[in-house]
Amino acid sequence: MDPRTLEKAVSPARFATYLSTYEGRHDLASRLYFWNIELTGALWGPIAVLEVCLRNALHDAMRKGRRDDWWNDRDVRLLQRERRGFDAAVSTLAARALSIRRRGRSSRLPASACGSG
Repeated sequence: MDPRTLEKAVSPARFATYLSTYEGRHDLASRLYFWNIELTGALWGPIAVLEVCLRNALHDAMRKGRRDDWWNDRDVRLLQRERRGFDAAVSTLAARALSIRRRGRSSRLPASACGSG
């Protein structure tokens, strides 16, 4: 892509950060911009895996000594916002399972698709 076209596409204000790094050289600024995109893309996969691992670790810690649905344990005091979030997620998943069953497919997912085993 032509560096001037890139500048217009991403906005002159955003591209200015890259231009200032290379004293106004559009060719180098555009290379830096695309390198930044590549770097960001390379990091999203590991970040997504880390997020799943953290969620699973939190779930495992919270369910110790409780049932798998630890969020329904009376001793677990969730804020209203979190309670609504859990309830909405459970309702959404139940509706999806019902929809899948109605279409004649199995509603069971492999354990690896749902988090920790």
